[in-house]
Amino acid sequence: TPHIVHWVGLDSEVTDEQHAAHPDLQMYPIAATAVVPIYHLPNATSSDPPLVLSRGVLADVFRSVITRWDDERIAAENPALVALGRLPAADILVVVQSDNSSTTETFRRALTAFDMDGFGRQVGVSPGPEWGNSSVYRCNSASF
Repeated sequence: TPHIVHWVGLDSEVTDEQHAAHPDLQMYPIAATAVVPIYHLPNATSSDPPLVLSRGVLADVFRSVITRWDDERIAAENPALVALGRLPAADILVVVQSDNSSTTETFRRALTAFDMDGFGRQVGVSPGPEWGNSSVYRCNSASF
């Protein structure tokens, strides 16, 4: 006999396929969390202004369209850091989790919403380690 489940705790959304198979499922959100991209700007000091990245620029960094700290789009959003000489002529090393993760799924869902035509088509939403053609470094979550 099938098992009847009354409550399940999930940290990612029910897929369309799951909901179609069980249309009586109800979702009851009980918590919210933040997913925060972390950066290390090699030449920056603690007294410098923080790095500013628009949603589109962030999506382009994670899909390897923007690959250098001194990219004109990053520079345009950070004139104070440019004036201080803090945007080096150096590659950006992007690190992502190599295992399935609901955090990765949430982050990719946001980047897809920010840039559907670019990030959404090239990378898309999933909890997995595939990042399309992006040249990102994959690291297991225990290494973070």
